[in-house]
Amino acid sequence: MCLAKTSVCFAVLFGFVIGQRTIRSESVLASHWELDEGAGTTTNDAVAGGTGTLQDDAMWTTGKSGAAVNMDGAGDYISLPRIDVTGSAITLSAWVKNSSFATGVEQRFVSKAYDSSEERTYWMLGQTTAGGQNRLQFRLKAGGSTATLTASTGTLPLNTWYHAAATYDGSTMRLYLNGTEVGSVAESGLISRGRNVPVNLGRSPEGSNYLRGAIDDVRIYSSALTAAEVAALAGVAAPAPSQPAGNQPPSVSLTAPASGATFTAPASITLTATASDTDGTIVQVDFYNGSKLIASDSTSPYSVPWSNVVAGSYSLTAVARDSGGATTVSSTRDITVKSATLPSTAVFTPSSNDATAVQRYVLEVFPLGADTRVANPVATQDLGKPAIVNGEIRADVTSTILALAPGDYVATVTAIGSGGSAQSAPSPQFRR
Repeated sequence: MCLAKTSVCFAVLFGFVIGQRTIRSESVLASHWELDEGAGTTTNDAVAGGTGTLQDDAMWTTGKSGAAVNMDGAGDYISLPRIDVTGSAITLSAWVKNSSFATGVEQRFVSKAYDSSEERTYWMLGQTTAGGQNRLQFRLKAGGSTATLTASTGTLPLNTWYHAAATYDGSTMRLYLNGTEVGSVAESGLISRGRNVPVNLGRSPEGSNYLRGAIDDVRIYSSALTAAEVAALAGVAAPAPSQPAGNQPPSVSLTAPASGATFTAPASITLTATASDTDGTIVQVDFYNGSKLIASDSTSPYSVPWSNVVAGSYSLTAVARDSGGATTVSSTRDITVKSATLPSTAVFTPSSNDATAVQRYVLEVFPLGADTRVANPVATQDLGKPAIVNGEIRADVTSTILALAPGDYVATVTAIGSGGSAQSAPSPQFRR
């Protein structure tokens, strides 16, 4: 079987499921990276038997228990075998000791993703900056869409081991720091399965958001651990049921813009939030892009304008402060602002035997002047196999194009099937 060639243009527009071992009836440990080898460049899964590889200059160090792996934030990580968790429950946990927190970097502890964007992440546990504080973050693709939960409390320490855990039970995502719940958000649906989506420890798999520090005892469950079970992993007593006492923190939700929304630069964006407090009043809601304050509003409905926003990717949160001084950080919403002339959609003619031979299409981006037949691409995007409409296929490539360094480029689309692959001719030149 062979694959017919495809043609590609751009408009503006762009013109192993792993084995499982039952630990007890209610919890299923699917993958366990103890990281206790202490020497060499490989580490073993104590449950499924797979092998991970230490990359770049990742080095062995003293762990929370036994050995651990230290990463310098500049290329170190551990590549793992393909891992899938199916069903409607998952738990991710790890011991982490950060050596520093770099501005603009959301450090990944364990990540199954194509890249660092929300929509292309399947599941992830890591660190982010919210409201000026370093907090835990959990992402999960379930029911076909990805949700992001940022811890509303619990500041991460430096140079100190702490236990991080994230759970999903089919209805709620939760985060735990040292055995204490620090955030939750509603989510539902079956966990999305990505057979060929890579899994890394210590970075986002496309090569960003590297961990600065050490990691130990990484566990992946195909069940949602209870609060007591998470506390046991963290080595602390199970938390007692919460009782109203003292000042209760407020609740807050960022309601606009929508997560995944795309705007055109120079953009004018209105940020809105709802906030309430059970035992006091809301004094103020602050709106942030990462750790940078955009503006604040002290009057409900809480809303601020954000003008002349340049092209780029942004992570937005709202922080509510009540009359007792307690604060809560909302879940993160990621948005994109694209250049007015920047390509956003790949438009191409499908292979003539698309229905019978093609498994997926892959976009590859090359510097202008490169021989696309032999050169290594500077960026790739798995387009899957979109529907054919009026004889052509259109695919959103905004996130891939925005991630490019400034310069001139061309792109190709390759049809891939069991019988081989076929690459299109280069697209017209475009500029980032």
